[in-house]
Amino acid sequence: MRSEMFRGSYLFHLHTTRTDSSLTVDDHFQFALRAGVDRLLFLEHIRRSPTYDVVGLAREVSMHSETSGVSAFLGFETKLVADGTLDIDDQALELASVIGIAEHGFPDDEHLLVTAFAKVIERYAERSRTFVWVHPGLWFLRHRRPPDAEPGYREMIACAHEAGVLLERNLRYNLLTESQAALLPSGDIVLGADAHSLKDLERWQASLPRS
Repeated sequence: MRSEMFRGSYLFHLHTTRTDSSLTVDDHFQFALRAGVDRLLFLEHIRRSPTYDVVGLAREVSMHSETSGVSAFLGFETKLVADGTLDIDDQALELASVIGIAEHGFPDDEHLLVTAFAKVIERYAERSRTFVWVHPGLWFLRHRRPPDAEPGYREMIACAHEAGVLLERNLRYNLLTESQAALLPSGDIVLGADAHSLKDLERWQASLPRS
């Protein structure tokens, strides 16, 4: 079931200049003020050994939230590891309100992918965090396998649904596929900008229903 973080006007899956984005934390807040967004949900890339100051990022997001009046939540996008763990350390897990599970970059073994995904959900999903499978099916696309044609993809969707893990309709890669989204309750799906640039934010804004 969808978390309260995803109610109303929210902007999810935001990257910053700390990793591979051209956008600063302030850029995201300024866009939110212009666009009338109530809530920002950052999802910065993370590894078990981060290349940036994770606590500093948390402080910066909190500071901008207080001064701008726009609510904000800190989250991290972390890769699925073949042993059924996530590439994130305990400190980042404790700081995060939302965790994005990313399967791209996984070894070329569909059975191992499906098995590791199930292990991760069993191991982590009961923690007091919201989990989202981000750009679901990207591994299949990058291995030139249409996700809808792959039993493993459907199995992962079912596994996420049963465990209450949300699925992202990712605008950057046009995933979740429409045929799979149609089979899921709307409460299972969240919209993700996957924003690395102003163009990505503008694409998100253009995708919203016009009032």
